[in-house]
Amino acid sequence: MRRSLAPLLLFAAVAAVPGCRVTTTERIARPQEVRVEHGAAARSWNAVAGGALLGRVVLFEAEDRPDAPVFMVQNEVGQDLGLVDGLGRAWRYRPHQRDAEWLGTGTVAEGVALILGAETCLLEEVLLADAREAAERR
Repeated sequence: MRRSLAPLLLFAAVAAVPGCRVTTTERIARPQEVRVEHGAAARSWNAVAGGALLGRVVLFEAEDRPDAPVFMVQNEVGQDLGLVDGLGRAWRYRPHQRDAEWLGTGTVAEGVALILGAETCLLEEVLLADAREAAERR
């Protein structure tokens, strides 16, 4: 009878040991100082390929930092898809993602094509007033 109790006692001893729980904590680094820059649209272009409108590009310049332009890339209905910064880096926004995805570095036209998913595109400048009017019609 003692042999048949051994597995039962072993099971009882193992069951009495509490389970382990592993937790992880993630801390997001916050900058010590956040700087808000005010700017306005300075110029605008249509991005075209093969005669078709792929999207639009709007140049924003900060009031106190004209050396740091931002080229906002929009689809044909005016939704912001990404941006090309002053260093030529193309960033595409991803739904439900905190950070934009870096696609590559090059000219503004190359960055716009990457963001819009085209091989190449041509940027045709349009008057800023015409671009605003087209945006209001949407």
